[in-house]
Amino acid sequence: MFCVSPSNFLRGFTLVELLLVVFIMSTMALMAVDFVENEDDQFRFELTREKLESLEKSIVFYERSPLPGHSLLSGFVIDNGKLPSSIQDLLIQPTAYDPYALRTPLFDSSPVLATGINNDAGVPLSEAAEGLYKGYRSSGYLSTPPGSSTAYYDGWANLGSPPNYGWSVSGIPLEFTVTSLGKDNLDNNPDITGYNGDLGLTVKASDWQADIAGWQVAITNYSGVDLAIDDTGSGACLRISILVYVNDSDLANNFNWKRLTSECVPGNLSTLADGSCIDGDGDGEVDGVSCSDVQVVTFPPTGGFQPTTDIPVGEHLLVLVVDDNSSPHDGSAGETPCLGSGDCSSGNRTTSRVRFFPHVLLPNLTMEIRA
Repeated sequence: MFCVSPSNFLRGFTLVELLLVVFIMSTMALMAVDFVENEDDQFRFELTREKLESLEKSIVFYERSPLPGHSLLSGFVIDNGKLPSSIQDLLIQPTAYDPYALRTPLFDSSPVLATGINNDAGVPLSEAAEGLYKGYRSSGYLSTPPGSSTAYYDGWANLGSPPNYGWSVSGIPLEFTVTSLGKDNLDNNPDITGYNGDLGLTVKASDWQADIAGWQVAITNYSGVDLAIDDTGSGACLRISILVYVNDSDLANNFNWKRLTSECVPGNLSTLADGSCIDGDGDGEVDGVSCSDVQVVTFPPTGGFQPTTDIPVGEHLLVLVVDDNSSPHDGSAGETPCLGSGDCSSGNRTTSRVRFFPHVLLPNLTMEIRA
């Protein structure tokens, strides 16, 4: 039988051949290490991108459904009416924020002109159909692994302390920008490519706000009673106000509601001098003068007292308001929610919930006056 001993086998290779084998094996080992390292880098890159997507959805998330009433709208903005100021705001309830609960809207006849935020508690709108679920959710808006701390790091594990945990957070007013500094954890020029490049997102004003300038709302009177507001030379009329919840950390003034208001409901001759009227008994007249049972108002009113017509997306409350003069939000005693009688002095309020979605046309809405 013929056999080859190991020593005979090795004697069959020259030194050059042995060196070549070692070189090939070393090259393969280096390629394997490089492959594993690239796989790890790609995993961390993808994880960072997934975390950015989660951050964006935690601020405002909208999923449109073809079925009416089934669209999903959620996030920090929807519940609190404002952007977060840091990553930590999405993890832990900020000090003195209201917790998530059924909230009673507050109507203030004289909100702060610069912001529309209530100056005082005003009139609580406490009917069952008027409440809105608002406030900070106890679970927060970003999920972290079970048993872990509340820290939320990027996929590269670029560690950092609260409130942003190693992410770069910045932005101009009404925007929120979050950036991962990448593998090298350096604030790089945007032209840097590869895993060392920065990766981020920006929630723009148009992503979380709706501009209601020019928005029109119809009002239909089904009460059976004509509604008429006579201005008697003062400019009194009917308007619609929208009440928007804005969570804050003001312990002393826990009012948390913002009000924006429309132009006047037209009068008998569609002029402010004739106050407002809405036919309710079906004869097409109010006080013997032609008047429709459907009237339309436009946001905002003339005069430019409202600095902005942007409101956060989400659900808000509309309320029909009687104003005793031509200056809305001036604190006059006669600027109050309109009650259901012919002169707004008694009966039930006329209110309606309304939902706004990002990057979608403003809702087509009709408020109904009922007996």
